[in-house]
Amino acid sequence: MEQPLTGIVTFNDVDLTPDELIGDFGHDGLGEQNKLGTVGLWCGLHGDSILQSGMHHLAVMLDFDSFTKQLAEEAGVKMMKPFSDFAFLRQAFTEGEQWEVNAGRIERLLEMGAITGEQAGQFRARRAIGSHLENIERNDGFKGFNQDGVNEIIYATDPRKNIGA
Repeated sequence: MEQPLTGIVTFNDVDLTPDELIGDFGHDGLGEQNKLGTVGLWCGLHGDSILQSGMHHLAVMLDFDSFTKQLAEEAGVKMMKPFSDFAFLRQAFTEGEQWEVNAGRIERLLEMGAITGEQAGQFRARRAIGSHLENIERNDGFKGFNQDGVNEIIYATDPRKNIGA
């Protein structure tokens, strides 16, 4: 979504089923799902609004290599594998911060069957992946995105796969 006067853009990720990908969810809406994907689980762990959870990630457009190097050298922050690596578009997330999770949220997800008992124990003891910074370098084109790369990074940041140490 883009605010036309300021040019500020937000990407509002949702978990879609294969059928919803080919449908017209803009007009038909989305149905209830009985299984949480990466986005639903992140919201279940941290909250479903910016006021509850903060942001999953904030993107900045900079010189990709310089920013990656500076983050590593000056702040000890590493980047994940780029999910877009083309001459016209480069994108990567930082390794995610690990956030404490409210015990009530963990219990609710456990009762729903969205996480296993083992995952609940790990989230209690070791936290859950929280926020990222996205490094973007866009050299040609405008406002395009790499759908395969977006799918890949959403899958790669699933809290069930990234339990903190």
